[in-house]
Amino acid sequence: MTKQLWLIRHAEAEESGFQTRDFDRKLTQRGIQAATRLGGHLHGIFPECQRIISSPAHRCQATAVILAGQYNYDLSGVVLEKEIYEASLRTFLSLINQIPDTINKVMMVGHNPTVTYLTEYLTQDYAGGFSPATAALLTQETDTWQTWSQGTATLQAMVRPETLSGH
Repeated sequence: MTKQLWLIRHAEAEESGFQTRDFDRKLTQRGIQAATRLGGHLHGIFPECQRIISSPAHRCQATAVILAGQYNYDLSGVVLEKEIYEASLRTFLSLINQIPDTINKVMMVGHNPTVTYLTEYLTQDYAGGFSPATAALLTQETDTWQTWSQGTATLQAMVRPETLSGH
């Protein structure tokens, strides 16, 4: 069985400032548009998603909700994992290893630099950094998420906002 994981950096968010905590940063209009284009594109090449897991930070939740909308995914099914916010590579990997084995197709929405580091750690490939609304498809031939570790996954695709129409 093939396990498929999209690691996604949240779309463009407003800058944090004196009155805005980093956790509460909202998507910009450009970020909303980029997430919508990304979701449409992903749905075209990845028509089924069984689980969406996201950081609870506002910008990640908003990105996850936009992606879920492209899939007619039940928004109450979006799993918010507080550990993703400010997660270490080890913590993020632990969350992947805990995904139920009955699920094969997953999207995880998180933050840089962790999504870049995790992609490169799992695949041992250079990912080139993740600008906002960038997604990487990682795959592994396995029956369990517990086998995901350093160098066990294959980087199948990178989707960057600048390559999508309407940018």
